[in-house]
Amino acid sequence: MDLDWERTLMTDETEFLLVPRGNSKNDVVWVRNVEDVPPIEQDAHSASVRVWAGVSALGRTSLHFYDGNLNGERCRELLVEALPEMQQIFDDADWTFQHDGATSNSDMKTNEWLASNVPHYIPSGPKGEWPAKSPDLNWIENMWSIVAWRYPKARCQGRYLP
Repeated sequence: MDLDWERTLMTDETEFLLVPRGNSKNDVVWVRNVEDVPPIEQDAHSASVRVWAGVSALGRTSLHFYDGNLNGERCRELLVEALPEMQQIFDDADWTFQHDGATSNSDMKTNEWLASNVPHYIPSGPKGEWPAKSPDLNWIENMWSIVAWRYPKARCQGRYLP
């Protein structure tokens, strides 16, 4: 892809657990007696907050909160809500929209909306140009990690545990 990466808005959604779960693979305590293992706060059904956002070298959107699963219809509602912010970041200049291959993003109607409302976008889905399962290419993933690190009670579900 030959893009101006400074003028590319990387977008993603995540879920933050309000009470983090223990991680049996990483939460290891070495003790002589099992009685010396400190108790861990557990909540199998923690409340959570789901958010969508976009970042670029030139700015970011605000966090857009949503309930339930992110389907194609809700994804388009978030995009409509965030479009003025996205346009303001780039000051009416050309820019490119990027999102991953999540089902809500690869929805045909979502990609049709993008084609009609943003100057350029990287198509997602089975025939899209963005590689599947490539979080290392999308710098918004680092933003989620920073949020989880700065606000330890809001850990991303199953990801980015510092």
